Amino acid sequence: MGVQSAGPPGLVIIGSGPAGLSAAESFRERNRDDPVLMLTANPALPYQRPPLSKDFLRGAAEAGDAELHPAEWFADNAVEVVRSQPVDAIDVTQHLVMSRGSSYPYRWLVVTTGALPSPIPVPGGDNALQLRSLADATALREAASGADAAVVIGAGFIGCEAAASLAMRGVATTLVAPDPVPQAKRLGREAGERITALLTEVGVDYLAGVEVTEIGSRGVHLDNGTSIGCDLVLAATGVAPQADVAAQAGISTRDGRIAVDAGMQTSADNVWAAGDVALAQNSLAGRRIAVEHWQDAIDQGVVAGAAAAGEPGEWDGVPGFLDNDRGSNAEVPRLGRRVRNLHPRRTRRGFHGVVRVGRRGRRRTHPQRRRRLRPGRRTHSSAGSGPALVATPGTRVRCATDAPVAVSNTSITTSESRYRPR
Repeated sequence: MGVQSAGPPGLVIIGSGPAGLSAAESFRERNRDDPVLMLTANPALPYQRPPLSKDFLRGAAEAGDAELHPAEWFADNAVEVVRSQPVDAIDVTQHLVMSRGSSYPYRWLVVTTGALPSPIPVPGGDNALQLRSLADATALREAASGADAAVVIGAGFIGCEAAASLAMRGVATTLVAPDPVPQAKRLGREAGERITALLTEVGVDYLAGVEVTEIGSRGVHLDNGTSIGCDLVLAATGVAPQADVAAQAGISTRDGRIAVDAGMQTSADNVWAAGDVALAQNSLAGRRIAVEHWQDAIDQGVVAGAAAAGEPGEWDGVPGFLDNDRGSNAEVPRLGRRVRNLHPRRTRRGFHGVVRVGRRGRRRTHPQRRRRLRPGRRTHSSAGSGPALVATPGTRVRCATDAPVAVSNTSITTSESRYRPR
């Protein structure tokens, strides 16, 4: 086995998703001298995943539009990306990463191996397309260009977004799920009904209360004895974290993810983990939280990269998810609190929603004065006990627990809460 090293070992990052790239950026901002190496199984330079199920699938964007940085950025910042290079093993004793017969020494290691789609466990399941990577999205878009009818299995965010995009391309699309409405467990029935209405508006047929039992060459068979004919099947049935390489190295895992503290530190010295593969302690929540949202992956990567550069910090952001289906934006904080209400509606300026989050199902807010925020502006209550909000371009909302939030494409309105901001 050859040792690949050009000079002293530095930072090695496994993975090139949002967590891996933000770790590289964060490290490089603090350390301009030591080498940074990214090892990724992906054949492409780091890119955004959110557009893949939306603009890219619709044909309104190309692969280059999803790139997080042009190739020149990596050269200018001395970040080496070795593509199509899956990692086979980690030796935490010798500080080595093994890949395809070569070993890469590291001084600091950040594991951001992410997650991969979970195949649907039915006969013919291998015939269904997946949507996670740029290669997946390219294959799906090519298949959609010649398809008359499609079935999307699973009504999570990816399933809903992809179904809407396929319908907007003119493909007769049926969205199949066991739930009475999409996202009911996460957002509540009322929100699910409104999502269904938005899907119906663009031509998606939502078929509720059924499950796929088999995928054939001409369509799918359902557990109610009926079949749906189609020439394209997409399985959006969840993902599985890729923690095996860390577990085999003796790094502690929990619930299939790498267990890390609020500083993204694993059980191994000088090894951090971030993103979908991590089960991270959130210092605001006071417990470990599994997240699968790209912004949370970025936030965790920043913490991991800074820690590797000698500036330890903590992940204390409010986890959330952002959906941009049909150009609409909605985000819900995720700290394990029950989401009380989400009231999305379509307006002339886009989507508008109100979210209320409470402890043990109780509403824990009291309305005082209301504020309107401009993008990029941060606010705290005058008494120092209300929610902290950041309005950023793209209408990403960060709020403290229990804060009611109203979101539109151009402004944010919030009432004050009795809880202290982060």
